[in-house]
Parts: sequence; structure tokens; C-alpha cells
Amino acid sequence: AKGYLVSYNHPDWSLQSYPDYIGLEGVTAVEVYNTGCVVAGWVLDEGDHVLDHFLKAGKRVYPVATDDNHGAHDMCGGWVRFKAPELSYNAIMTAYEKGDFYASWGPEFESLYLEDGVLKMDFPADSRVVSAEIHTAVRCCDVRTGTDMTHAEFDMNPFMAEIKNIGYPLDRAYFRVVLTDAVGNRALTRGYFLDELE
Repeated sequence: AKGYLVSYNHPDWSLQSYPDYIGLEGVTAVEVYNTGCVVAGWVLDEGDHVLDHFLKAGKRVYPVATDDNHGAHDMCGGWVRFKAPELSYNAIMTAYEKGDFYASWGPEFESLYLEDGVLKMDFPADSRVVSAEIHTAVRCCDVRTGTDMTHAEFDMNPFMAEIKNIGYPLDRAYFRVVLTDAVGNRALTRGYFLDELE
């Protein structure tokens, strides 16, 4: 109500379940990785199930990866990579509000764009990407695997056609990308809703 951007942090560590959080309104971001929680053994706070619950409910929340730093043992493990014209408070906060970022605790994107219904992405070679996945509102659509991948493409036209054919609401139909590196670390994009892309 006061215009703040709200992050819903470490839901598993907080012993939250679906009925506890699905009714929340005004949430900007959901923590999908928390170094402190993972180091302490709360591996579910390295997951994106809560993110998908919000997205499937039509709530446009963004994934964030953070440290929840309490000391040297749990620092510099998770981060957010912004698309911003400069490193300034206003530029970063604008990107945060718009969802122009992704969460990571390993792999990086160099580019991500949709061209004629084909989702194209590039990764730096040192990201050691072994898997790129598309997750959607209705099913996991596609996976690309390899060793030290630097590029992947996904034809999203069949997914978009299926959504329209089954009458799934465009304002609740989304896809998002998950990268995994050679040691199991991941990067997650936000959900891109089809009504944004029409």
C-alpha cells in the first residue's frame, strides 16, 4: 500500500506451505535461492516451486537469489543480474520493478530474446551450461542439453498455439527459462506471460 517492492524470502526455512502464501498480494519477488538456507541444509530454498505456484495463480512475481548473509560461510552464493542502462539506484530499481533481471547462483545469460516465436539465448563459455529448460504454466515444454553450451533455441510457437487451442487464459499462461551448470547450480528467469508478448 505504501509503494514498496516486497520480496517473499526463504519460504521453506520459514515453514510456509501453499495455503500460507498463495493468498498474498503485492509480492514483487520470491526468493528461489538463499545461500544461508542452503548452507544450513534447507535445500528446498534452492527451488522454484513457490515461484511456479504464484505464477500459475496469475501473480507476476520475479525470482531472486540472495545470500541472507550471516558470515563468511554464506556469502557471495546467490545474486541478481539486472538489465539496466547504468549502475545507479534509479536504474536498478526501475529494472527491479519491471522484472528486467534474472536470479542466479551459477550460470549467466549473455542474451535472451524472442524472434518470430523462437526463443534464443546465449551463455558465456565459462558458465559451463549443461542444460537449458523451458518451464510453462501447463507443462515443461522443452529441454536442451550439452557440454559447455553457449547457445540454445526453443520454438515457442507450438506452446503458444496449444495455449490458445485449449483456451488457457493468456494472462495466466507463461514460460520461463532455467539454466543448469556442470555442478548443478542454476539461473532462473522471470515468467514471461503471453499477454505481454501479444
